[in-house]
Amino acid sequence: MHIQGKTFVVTGGSSGLGEATVRAIVGKGAKVIIFDINERGEAIAKELAGSVFWPGGTDVASEDSVLASIEKGVKEFGNISGVVNCGGILGMLQKIVSGNGEPQPLNFFEEVIRVNLIGTFNVC
Repeated sequence: MHIQGKTFVVTGGSSGLGEATVRAIVGKGAKVIIFDINERGEAIAKELAGSVFWPGGTDVASEDSVLASIEKGVKEFGNISGVVNCGGILGMLQKIVSGNGEPQPLNFFEEVIRVNLIGTFNVC
């Protein structure tokens, strides 16, 4: 796939694998809109000015937040050609049993599902 001159959304683009993906896509001559709640996306957009757009914090689990960021991104860079979903959370579920021997609360798992599953659906 030729990506030069196209625009992509990268979820989780403010750190880790997502940030590496942003930099790789920009390195191939494309533009990137970062969807992430991590405010570091703003610094990456400033560093890679003209190639990366930060629409503000995007909660991928919120349809309204995703739609608002899509609107801002399209206004800035034009049509979106693809999405790379790198956003996700796991930290709160690394241990099924808490330090006191009790199971982790169900709401921890629900948040992981909301971000990792529903968030992917919302963006795609």
